[in-house]
Amino acid sequence: MKIQLRDPGAKALVFSTWQDVLDIISKALTDNNIEFAQISRVKTFQENLSAFKHDPEINILLLPLHIGSNGLTIIEATHVLLVEPILNPAHELQAIGRVHRIGQTKPTIVHRFLIKATIEERMQAMLKTAERSHTNSSGKHSEASVLTVADLADLFTKETEELE
Repeated sequence: MKIQLRDPGAKALVFSTWQDVLDIISKALTDNNIEFAQISRVKTFQENLSAFKHDPEINILLLPLHIGSNGLTIIEATHVLLVEPILNPAHELQAIGRVHRIGQTKPTIVHRFLIKATIEERMQAMLKTAERSHTNSSGKHSEASVLTVADLADLFTKETEELE
């Protein structure tokens, strides 16, 4: 809703790894009388994609990551919402790439959602650190850019300590 207030007519893709999460978002949109299209089955794929692209009343397209992140060109959208962290950077780039591609004339805005004070937040911080280390290295694979078993153990140890 904030996107529409700031940029009337803007279209957004909403990606989630989990169909159940998309179903919850779908219900919330329906409950708030917000028009949207959802791609969840191959049978209605083209019909719903076309509705999103051509119907000015439909500004939101809900997509499961495994279906919607590959091979589609959806330059009608300018916003990409990633409902939960995507742990594989290549999949995240593929999702964003549906909008940010040749033919796009407007800026692409990516919105990432994290739940504060959870393992999601710490995992995202670790991934950013690894990504920065990898980017800073001169094309060589640096040890700092690899998440180790100790890093993962630390994630779960902190999670357990915070719950107690």
